[in-house]
Amino acid sequence: MKRIFTSAHICLVAAMAILMASCEKEKLSGVIANEKVANVNLSLENRIEVGSGDNFTLNNDEITIPITVNLSDASGTAFNVQVTPNIDTIATLVGSGALAPGTIALAEQTFNFPPVIDFAYGVKSTTFDLKVSRSFIERNHDKLLALAVKISGASKGNKVEAGKNATVVVIDAAAAIAAEDVHYISFKAAGAPYMVPNGVNYTIGTQDVSIPLELTLAGLAGSDFTVDVAPNDALVTTLINNGTLKNTIVLNSNSYALTNTKIKFLSNENTAKLELTARISEF
Repeated sequence: MKRIFTSAHICLVAAMAILMASCEKEKLSGVIANEKVANVNLSLENRIEVGSGDNFTLNNDEITIPITVNLSDASGTAFNVQVTPNIDTIATLVGSGALAPGTIALAEQTFNFPPVIDFAYGVKSTTFDLKVSRSFIERNHDKLLALAVKISGASKGNKVEAGKNATVVVIDAAAAIAAEDVHYISFKAAGAPYMVPNGVNYTIGTQDVSIPLELTLAGLAGSDFTVDVAPNDALVTTLINNGTLKNTIVLNSNSYALTNTKIKFLSNENTAKLELTARISEF
């Protein structure tokens, strides 16, 4: 009888434990079901000015601009929101006077940012990075550059606040990158006419004269890149007409060639070489 009683007692205790766990689970489920998570509103500041301040970082490849999305209260749950660019609106803003005359939009493929931003539970804001090509900024060093960034489609019942769904990022290129830090590319012999022959600055073949030329990159070299090189007969004609070049004629385009019209600067290199060949019969 003692063994039977003990087994029955164990079964009863187990049944009571299961019953208690079931009740606690029902209570917890009830609490979760009755708890209402407060939704939040998302907003962006209307405009971000980038230039002489400290709200950006710069390296050899790109400028990084942090953009903060603010919440009306601490988030009650984790959620996300979509981020998209709006390039076309820049021209409209310039036309309306909201942006300074001459401001240009960032070109496609010259910037990037994450398409979706995640918010953790309990946060009041989150920040993502807009990255813009340094090369594009340097090519437009005398201009203001702009991009509109828009947020939409907040998940889990959260909403984007009306009128605060977009920010316009305006980059003052000349203020963001000092003139002496711009990666200007030039011919090493640029300026005065490059006279041939001049020492050993050419080699003679059976039919052609080969003239080595060198490009230089100002500033600190970074990643590899290419630059296009092309003849400019119109410039030569202008220099002949204004007297800069004397006893000079323009070579026929069929009598000379560049060995390569797309010149590559290797990583961390400040010089690159190309070669011009001209037919001896033209001399």
